[in-house]
Amino acid sequence: MSGKHQFICNFRGSVTQGLALEVGETVQILEKCEGWFRGFSTRKPNVKGVFPASYIHLKKAIITNRGPHETVAPLEDPIVTEVTSTLQEWASLWKQLYVKHKVDLFYKVRHVMMELIDLRRQLLSGHLTQDQSRDVKRHITVRLDWGNEHLGLDLVPRKEFEMVDEDQISVSDLYKMHLSSRHSVQQSTTQGANSRPRHGEPCRVPVPHHLLVNLKSFTYNSIGEDTDIFFSLYDLREGKTISEKFMVRLNKNGGPKNPEKVDRLCALFTDLSNKDMKRDLYIVSQVIRTGRMLLNDSKKGPAHVQYRRPYGCAVLAMSDVLQIISELKEEKDFVLKVYTCNNENEWYQIHENIIRKSSNKYTAPSTNYGRDRPSESVCSSTVDGCSIGLIISLQLLRGDMDQVRRENTLIFSRGVAITRKLGFPDVIMPGDIRNDLYLTLERGDFERGGKSVQKNIEVTMYVIYADGEILKECISLGSGEPNIPEYRSFVLYHNNSPRWNEVLKLPIPIDRFRGSHLRFEFRHCSTKDKGEKKLYGFAFTPLMREDGTTLSDESHELYVYKCDENTTFSNHALYLGLPCCKDDFNSCPSIPSSLIFQRSIKETFWISTQLSSTKLTQNVDLLALLKWKAHPDRVMDILGRLRHVSGEEIVKFLQDILDTLFSILDENTDKYGPLVFQSLVFIINLLRDSKYYHFRPVMDTYIQKHFAGALAYKELIRCLKWYMDRSAEVVRQDHIQEAMRALEYLFKFIIQSRILYSRATCGMEEEQFRTSIQELFQSIRFVLSLDSRNSETLIFTQGSQPCPGPNQAPSPCIGPAGPLALVSALGQIQTPFQGQAPGSAPSSCSQAWSANALRPPTLSAALLSSFPAIFDELLQMFTVQEVAEFVRGTLGSMPSTVHIGQSMDVVKLQSIARTVDSRLFSFPESRRILLPVVLHHIHLHLRQQKELLICSGILSSIFTIIKSSSLDTSVQEEVEMMVESLLDVLLQTLLSIMSKSQSQEAVRGQRCPQCTAEITGEYVSCLLSLLRQMTDIHFQHLMENFQSKDELKEFLLKILCVFRNLMKLSIFPRDWNIMRLLTSNIILTTAQQLAPALHKNFAETDFDFKVWNSYFSLAVLYINQPSLQLENLSPIKRKKILDK
Repeated sequence: MSGKHQFICNFRGSVTQGLALEVGETVQILEKCEGWFRGFSTRKPNVKGVFPASYIHLKKAIITNRGPHETVAPLEDPIVTEVTSTLQEWASLWKQLYVKHKVDLFYKVRHVMMELIDLRRQLLSGHLTQDQSRDVKRHITVRLDWGNEHLGLDLVPRKEFEMVDEDQISVSDLYKMHLSSRHSVQQSTTQGANSRPRHGEPCRVPVPHHLLVNLKSFTYNSIGEDTDIFFSLYDLREGKTISEKFMVRLNKNGGPKNPEKVDRLCALFTDLSNKDMKRDLYIVSQVIRTGRMLLNDSKKGPAHVQYRRPYGCAVLAMSDVLQIISELKEEKDFVLKVYTCNNENEWYQIHENIIRKSSNKYTAPSTNYGRDRPSESVCSSTVDGCSIGLIISLQLLRGDMDQVRRENTLIFSRGVAITRKLGFPDVIMPGDIRNDLYLTLERGDFERGGKSVQKNIEVTMYVIYADGEILKECISLGSGEPNIPEYRSFVLYHNNSPRWNEVLKLPIPIDRFRGSHLRFEFRHCSTKDKGEKKLYGFAFTPLMREDGTTLSDESHELYVYKCDENTTFSNHALYLGLPCCKDDFNSCPSIPSSLIFQRSIKETFWISTQLSSTKLTQNVDLLALLKWKAHPDRVMDILGRLRHVSGEEIVKFLQDILDTLFSILDENTDKYGPLVFQSLVFIINLLRDSKYYHFRPVMDTYIQKHFAGALAYKELIRCLKWYMDRSAEVVRQDHIQEAMRALEYLFKFIIQSRILYSRATCGMEEEQFRTSIQELFQSIRFVLSLDSRNSETLIFTQGSQPCPGPNQAPSPCIGPAGPLALVSALGQIQTPFQGQAPGSAPSSCSQAWSANALRPPTLSAALLSSFPAIFDELLQMFTVQEVAEFVRGTLGSMPSTVHIGQSMDVVKLQSIARTVDSRLFSFPESRRILLPVVLHHIHLHLRQQKELLICSGILSSIFTIIKSSSLDTSVQEEVEMMVESLLDVLLQTLLSIMSKSQSQEAVRGQRCPQCTAEITGEYVSCLLSLLRQMTDIHFQHLMENFQSKDELKEFLLKILCVFRNLMKLSIFPRDWNIMRLLTSNIILTTAQQLAPALHKNFAETDFDFKVWNSYFSLAVLYINQPSLQLENLSPIKRKKILDK
């Protein structure tokens, strides 16, 4: 029996052959016999003995290389293993702190050790979600690194919270991991990222938050009537509610009116963004009772007549509880005091008054609360007395809804009510269909009507279809309760100017929206014996205007029409012809005075609406586009007006807009193709805006799952090529730049369209497609080559024209602008195919170039920025070698000179960096094609000492990929390329950087950004990575390539000088022991490889003092470096070094 196990009790080893062990030691078992084990401790593997089986905890392990030299590794999370071993290592050092009277550090380390034990326990429990587990590991690594630093131990390089094996990664990666661990120690709160983010990281959808609210109890038993409790989220700073309402119906005993909802009175407020969580949010709870007009006066109205009446309100500040519920992974209880309103005229703002502590506006309704001052906290987490108001529990969840459902099945098994935001979440994915109209009953002004007291006004609302049918289940008072056919407002006692401020949701089916209208009926609720509700007026509003747009998101002042209590509204056409509001009145002809319904001039009624719909819009231009078939003669004008539609509307209707554009393209490609292309470019670039960037995954989902334009690729290729071919012919290049910036998604549409066409036709026209892509890349190279024609790039001036090619029509630049020309305030650019066949190449007449005008480099910059993003799309249709050839030709077209301007140099190198970081470069067959051109540009910049930081990042990525590939395949050819191109220039660059660094130390106050410790470390790690990858064959070829002894001598002096500086300058901190040891190993290996050439060429008769002096100086520095003085190290560190 063999395996690793943990000791759970001290054993003195007092029996024969007994092995003394302490709690926490790890033992490897070799034999088992009648309740005893024989084995050894991993601390002292040479000492074997026996110990009781009951003293250990068995752990699963992986055994490799079975036999006398087998190795056993525990089968558990590596970070758990690290915590265990680290705590054992810290234990002896921690005791020494007390002995040395370092009391402050002693207690700090003890606190951290206790935290690590608790965090380790949480990981071992196995009850954490992925996000929680990641968070715990982050906290563990921060504490491990902090403790190692303060106890004088080595810094541990990590990748995703786990220790790395330096033999499996490049030196460049190891250097960045050391930097990352160092950053985590300095920050002490977060795990640092790599020193430089990798290029081309995919856009991630923002992670939403969800607030679980669970009503535990409502204990104001003095009401004695049915109550409705409404919960919502309120933004105090903006003065508005941001969520729907969650509704709970309770009986007069305080229990759920529906017995099935016992212990199920919970709601999930969904899709709260990070921005929402930073708002000044409050949970507002309003209590509406249903019963008599006055609670304690039985004379006011008969018992059988029920009124909805306002009772009380409670608030809870999210700022007071957010930190608590964010840290907890379970529900937390809170108590809310319910306050009543002193004046019902203030009911509409009672929550604001409570928040702002306007004590004269509300009252605490119990004797317990009567002694409380309103200025005291509205939230309490303790129970004091019997009448305590509302008890709710809160829990904060994170992730998309599918993830939340998977990870919290128990919550959703309780029938939780999904409560959405008033409006849309951060991202609206294709297929997320929503059609909700939120209506706020704001206020009204009504006449007294000859009465001595003011009225008790109740508003009844219906949703009525065009045929007069009252739509059922189209009114929602709040989530958690079923929809209803009619709504009755609460009644404010003796108030002719009621202010309700009650929000309703109208989930009206899309097919019923057009033609439907809302009717509001106003009744006076008498408190006399009969308790009659007398109808005296009404108002109405259609949901959709004549032009097809819906009610705008704003307040609407509706006209009030008089009627009597016998009015039945059986014929709704009698009032639909009347104006419903002022705007409607202005558009109506004169209204005859003999109609049945007369407007009450002195009475008005206000509502406000907010539409959250993915199918209905309030924008005329967008509606015209979506319904373009109704006006086919206006299509070109409709497409041109798309730029006037707000970005919010475009992302909301993104799928419908894209479907419409491609249906227009299918209708008439030649006529509408260019304008559809421009519209598509506009939408793609809109998603590049930081405000809408998180909608890019929506576009990706649309392309993959909903896009159906199988013929679109032909027109998109032709339009894109036309723009590129005209890049030298025009001064105003805004539209061309926009097309270049949209290159990534244009190619996604092109490739997906071709895939759809190929499926439908079994691969027809494959050769034509390949040819068109090849011609498109010729145009791309043409655009980039414009920068390499001259260091000051030239363009055609407006007066010079390209010579027509054979069988080519005259250039459109000299003719009048056609009907599709796009005219701007500053210049003019033609639309594709105006007077010229699509796809025709520009003239090759080079004599037309003029030096009188400079072409700005922004066009090439836009192209280079977007270019690497198209590789993955091309790999779907072409082989790796074919795509690599496309890319090599394109990168080879870039100007080689480094004098074209610093900004353009940066763009060029960033494009190369993204190419290296792309999936294409990970294939060995493509690297062999791309590596020469990449190294060519890097070599030029290093030779000129330009953009060193970007170049080091590119080299670091290359070495990472090559090291990873070397574990599986041969990389000899690629390393050979890098040695020939980079080794000498890397040495020269390092010598230059180190020289400047030393001169800065001599002259204080001077600082060169290129000579910082970071950039020195970057290039040292790059050089070490290259030397480490070199084999005997590479060193042999290197020596053979020197043409003379002088060249060899110069090289040896350079590399020995660099090595000496690495020993003297202490490039890496003292606690980077792994990095220091690896550096020493690489220097030693390299020196051994160079020794034969040194001995052969510079010994005996050809003895060279300078070379040998440099060599022996290095040897002395190497032997005396502190990291190799084992006698000065602690036993633990010494053992680690010897084990290596």
